[in-house]
Amino acid sequence: MIGKQILSYKVLSLIGEGGMGNVYLAEHAHLGRKVAIKMLHPRLASNASLRKRFLNEASAMAHLQHPNIVGLLDYVESDEGLFLIMEYVQGEELDIHIREVSGPIEEKKAKALMMEILDAFDYAHKQGIVHRDIKPSNLLMTEAGGVKVLDFGIAKMMDDDKSMTKTGTQIGTVLYMSPEQVKGEKVDARTDIYSLGVTLFQMITGRSPYSGNSAEYEVYTQIVKEPLPKASSVYPGVSVGIESVIHKATQKRREDRFQTCQEMIRALKIGKVSDALSAKQQKNENQSWVKEKVLATGNSELYDELDSANQTPVRKTPIVKKKLSNSGVILTCGIIGLVLSWNLIGLILNIITVSLASSALSRYKNNPEKYTESSFSNSKTGQLFGIIGMIIFGILLFASVANN
Repeated sequence: MIGKQILSYKVLSLIGEGGMGNVYLAEHAHLGRKVAIKMLHPRLASNASLRKRFLNEASAMAHLQHPNIVGLLDYVESDEGLFLIMEYVQGEELDIHIREVSGPIEEKKAKALMMEILDAFDYAHKQGIVHRDIKPSNLLMTEAGGVKVLDFGIAKMMDDDKSMTKTGTQIGTVLYMSPEQVKGEKVDARTDIYSLGVTLFQMITGRSPYSGNSAEYEVYTQIVKEPLPKASSVYPGVSVGIESVIHKATQKRREDRFQTCQEMIRALKIGKVSDALSAKQQKNENQSWVKEKVLATGNSELYDELDSANQTPVRKTPIVKKKLSNSGVILTCGIIGLVLSWNLIGLILNIITVSLASSALSRYKNNPEKYTESSFSNSKTGQLFGIIGMIIFGILLFASVANN
């Protein structure tokens, strides 16, 4: 290819190689403008699926014009092959930069870079495009210190139900896949947010959260079933604030993640997750946290906020408990039934009391954090009176029969 001409661009040198094709540096014959030309391997050009994937990349990029996304200038099909003519950006891929230049990126810089990346994906998502293969090697560190997004080869239009892949097919790079990608489920913008959380983990720790030497099945299992390792366990000194952002972005359920890239940007700016969420989202976060703590500790006197500095409860609003329904009636019926236990009316009251009390106590047992101790005590006492009344009725009935 070197020395050949594609449209008005003369190919100067090979600057990158990949599984689907090579990338060349080229220059406009008259204007002197340099571009990057991505060529689909000739041996793959006859494969209809791969040709469609290559065209898909061109289609996705044609929708995008953003300062942090490498721009598409033209798409060419000729006897020579299939080509994407793209903006040429001098720099190096983020994974190479981390491995060979920076190591773990200083937190302030990592946040600034990630906010640029998030802004690019927020724009792409608003155009209806999900990238599906976000990873450091698809992010280019520019010589000016910025970042550009590369490779929309497996991007998907969110409103297009016709995909190049069937449901149940895994699409993406294993170490950065979301749980829904591993399971072959439908993807959306929150799928990209998960991969961005994993990428942020690598930026501030210098390594992926999962070992590249692990078997694919092992990594799949970890992604679906195990929490992402804490960044501070890999690289001590990672702040609680940025750790909370990674934690939120990489939740297993996409409903529990940031719902948009703008939410994640706000969390990075503020330095913690809670203040970046709307009141409704924060309420859901608090309810989820309280439920987890109740299940873990058995303690129902918990509070609705988690201090971001030391991850301990902040005493604010106690959980408001309610009375067990009919607890007062159960106690009253139990007392009356005990007093009247010598006759049939007392027996009927005692049977009703025990039945109501059993139902109320069952509700308390299932959700002890929801109900007051006093209503539990009333129901328990009423049940006890009802049982005693029934025993007394039985003894009196037996004595009466014996005397006759």
